Amino acid sequence: MSMTEEDIIKEILAIRTHEGDQDSFTTTELSDAIGLSSPTVRKKLRVLWNAGRLEATQKRIAGIDGRSYMRAAYRLLPQKETQDEGTE
Repeated sequence: MSMTEEDIIKEILAIRTHEGDQDSFTTTELSDAIGLSSPTVRKKLRVLWNAGRLEATQKRIAGIDGRSYMRAAYRLLPQKETQDEGTE
């Protein structure tokens, strides 16, 4: 079964709820959470990025050596409301 971009958004929202309203996520975190490969997740995120649904940010990640690292991450933006054509 193929996941649509809307399915990805639903998964992101579910992760945010489950993880305590996690504000941002890395592609690896999302990939692990929904069981898709990182390249597939990046492809879907690119579509969401082009649609203006994501913003890029950075996230502090703890390494196995105990040090923290900054990683590229994304934050889901609210969907822009569209105005009906012909209304003023």
